[in-house]
Parts: sequence; C-alpha cells; structure tokens
Amino acid sequence: MRTTFAGVTARARALRHRLVASILVAALVPFGAAFWIASSYLSQQQRRAVDERLAFTLRSAVARYGDVMAGTRTSARELARDPALVRGLTRRSVRALEGVLGPRQAVVLPSGRRVGPSFSGVPTARVTVVAGGRRLGVVEVGAPALDGLLELISRRAPLIEGDVLAVARRGVLVAAPSSLRTGVSVERAAALAGGHYAHRSVALPGYASATRLVAFVDRSDADAALARLRRWLALVGGASLVSILLYAAALARPLVRGFDRVADVAQQAEIDPLTGIANRRGFERALTAELERSARHSRPCSVVLADLDDFKQVNDLYGHDAGDAALVAFASQLRESTRASDVVARLGGEEFALVLPEIDLEAAAVVAERVRRLLAERRVTTAGGDELSVTASLGVAEASGRTDWLSVLRNADQALYAAKRAGKNRVVTAGSGGGRSRELHASASSM
Repeated sequence: MRTTFAGVTARARALRHRLVASILVAALVPFGAAFWIASSYLSQQQRRAVDERLAFTLRSAVARYGDVMAGTRTSARELARDPALVRGLTRRSVRALEGVLGPRQAVVLPSGRRVGPSFSGVPTARVTVVAGGRRLGVVEVGAPALDGLLELISRRAPLIEGDVLAVARRGVLVAAPSSLRTGVSVERAAALAGGHYAHRSVALPGYASATRLVAFVDRSDADAALARLRRWLALVGGASLVSILLYAAALARPLVRGFDRVADVAQQAEIDPLTGIANRRGFERALTAELERSARHSRPCSVVLADLDDFKQVNDLYGHDAGDAALVAFASQLRESTRASDVVARLGGEEFALVLPEIDLEAAAVVAERVRRLLAERRVTTAGGDELSVTASLGVAEASGRTDWLSVLRNADQALYAAKRAGKNRVVTAGSGGGRSRELHASASSM
C-alpha cells in the first residue's frame, strides 16, 4: 500500500511538474509574441515621431529660407527706388553709386560695366532701373552666402531643442554649427556628433548645384525612452510568467491572469492608429493634467473641438479610403497649426480636439480660425487620384480656476453645435469660467 501510494504520489508529482512545465512553455509563446509586438509598435512610434520632427524642422527651415529670399527681392526693389542711386545712374557717377551700394549689392550700367561685387553660386534678385522712359541700369542684390544663410534660418526657425541645421554640397557639409564637423559627409558628421542623429535634407534652389539644407534630429533621448519602455515590458512579462508558474503549480488560472496583463498593457496605448495623434484616452489624460496645471499656476487653458463638415458625403461619394485620407489630412493640419506643447487628438469618427495650454479664449479662437482657413484651402488627393476639399466647424472654450474637464468639453461642444447650426465651416467661441456659457458668437463666417 505504501509503495502504491508512493508511486501514485511520484506520478502525481511528475504530472504536476509536466503540467507546470507545459503551461510555462505554452505561456512563453503568447508573452514572447506580445513583447515582440509591443516592442515593434513602440519602435514604429519612435520612428514616426522622429520622422515627424524632421519634417517639422525642414518645413520651418524652408519657410524661413523663403523669408530670406523675399527679403532679398524686397531689398533689390527698394534699392532700385533709392533717389541717390537713380541720380548716380543718371550721371553715370561710379563714385556716387559706390556710396549708395551696401554689402551684397551691385549695379550693372547699360555699357555692361559693373559697380559692386559679382555674384556666383547664390540666388540673385535683379531689378531694372528706368527713369524718364530711359533704362538706366540693373540693380542686383545677392542672397547671403551659405554661412550667413544658415545663421539666419537657424535663428528664425522654431527649432526643437537638440535639432540643428546644416548645409551640404554633394553630400559633404560645407556650413554647420559648432556641434557638427564640416568637410565630412553627412553620415560621418552625424556619427561624429556623438548622438544618435537622424537627418533629412531638401534642395536649396538658386544656390550652386547639389546644395541642400540638412536637418539633424538627436534621437538619443527617444532611444533611451524606448529602452526604458522595453525594460518595463520585459519586467512586466517576467513578473507575469512567475505568477503563471505559481498559479499553475496550484492548478489556478494562470493563463487568464497572463492574458489580462497583456490586455492591460494594450489598453494603455494612447495613440490613434489611423492618424498617429492621441486618442480619446490620451486626450482625457492630457486635458486633466493641463487643467490641474492651469489651476495650480492661475494660467488659462483652452480647448477646441473640431468636426469635419458633411463627412458622410465624403465616404458616400469617394469611399472610405478617401474618408481616411481626409481624416489624416485634417490631423496633419492640426499638428502643423499648433505648438509642440499643444495636444492634438482624435476623439472618434470625424471629431478632433485640441488642448492649448496657457492660451486664452481669444488666442485659441485665432488658432482655430487658422486651422479652419488652412483646411478649407487644402486639397486632399484620394487613392484614385481625385482631389477634394473638406471643411470643419470648430467650437472653442476656455477653462479658468477649478473648471473640471467635463464642463470645458460641454462648453466647447455647445460652441461646436452652434457653428454647425450657423452654417458650418466656421469658428464659434463659448464663455470661459465654471460651466455656464456666455453668449456664443461666430469668429469666422463660412466661405
């Protein structure tokens, strides 16, 4: 009897061990897959964030380059209207002309004689000077050299901390800040800078061939954050596996608990997969935090609710792919029209929201109007090659004091519905304060 009992006990113990081992091995598969999926998702989000940051930096730099070129053209026109220059041209007085001309300015007389420097490899604005129906000469104003151009753009562009701009020619840096080494290739310069730099470039029209403006983004902080998240995921996965092992030994419910942990991790995602902006969960968390900060520091905070007009018609006429393209375009417009500290979110369907910290109702209405106008001017290209335009109605509300987030959203929602009722494609503001709205008023009429 003892032997039989001992044999049964041994077999039961072996069965328990095999059961625990089997469950542990079986658990490794879903947890390993979950870790790989979560890690891949985080990596993708990090790459997307870096790409968006590069795109933002280049867009800002190109806009500032356009300002510099516009300033060069304006300088040429103003010089051509200068009475002293006209008198010097009329008298063909080289000395008088030299006294009028400034740096990067020259005049070409009808005889072909040049007074001032020659410009090579840089964009040049030319204006013909005419007086009394007679052609007196041509004014030329050259754009800044690459070093000067880079300094102007870097000083005026709203660069994010850690981002830098440089100029490359045929893949080699020829102008760059002190943190980058000139005379080496773009890839080599990024490696020598000591950080994990990503870069993207755009051509500089008018300058010598193969001259490009290069944006560098330091990914070291993002890589460190990604590594921390991966360690956190590994810690959660390891703790879950230990729990499964313990519960399996007692024939409990290890797999259910394990899958619950995976679900908890998945529920923490706060990014809308279509547009890449925050979803409702992320929006509510950010709004709550910003309202608390606003109340703590006695500073304003505004919320904008936006809804695409007649969105169902877009889906009905062009298909859901076109609808998705319109949603992505609107999200992109919201990102382009707001600051890095603002929160852009898609609440669901065609409804979007903005959280604008330290912005009062008036300024928030200006932001909302800019979004409305730029969206109305934008054209969305569908997969079939069709171009369509979409508009949005926007409601704006301000929080002050101890306003709770539900009251702010309710006020913004009332303003949004007022915009819809008033004819769509417009901005309507609600009163600030605790929860009662002041009289609504439209800040923009429909186009």
